[in-house]
Amino acid sequence: MTSKLLLLILYLFNIFDQINSREFSLQCWKCEVTIESSEELGVFQDDCQAQFDFTEHTLQDCDGKCWKSVDLLDIKRLGNNSQERLKLKDAALSSLKSSRRCFSTDELLRTAEMGINTSNGCRKIIKENKKSIEICFCSDQDMCNKPKRDATA
Repeated sequence: MTSKLLLLILYLFNIFDQINSREFSLQCWKCEVTIESSEELGVFQDDCQAQFDFTEHTLQDCDGKCWKSVDLLDIKRLGNNSQERLKLKDAALSSLKSSRRCFSTDELLRTAEMGINTSNGCRKIIKENKKSIEICFCSDQDMCNKPKRDATA
């Protein structure tokens, strides 16, 4: 009986130890460039380039999911001439912004309560100012960091 109790205690200890070691097994890239919002005073928002340079940013431990949002380019607004179109596209791509950070477990719960889909994957949404963005929730860091073939809408 004592040996069974000892085995049970060791088993439970092992389970709790594994849970604690996995608590922050996810690391997410964090955009460290911010600007003050033009819409809300005192509110700061991420201001990273859409073509995110991982050498300029750091990883942060995360108990939830990684979040990524990227502005999408409206290719309908580019000219028809292929040379002109390429120049405009290059200029437009350099002005696109992105945001990356950890979405904590608490934030995920609050977001889900508001009816926002926080399942893994990316979704295209249109903001109030008619700009298209892609948002991604990822429980796997690599999923949020796959390079986009093209940041176009």
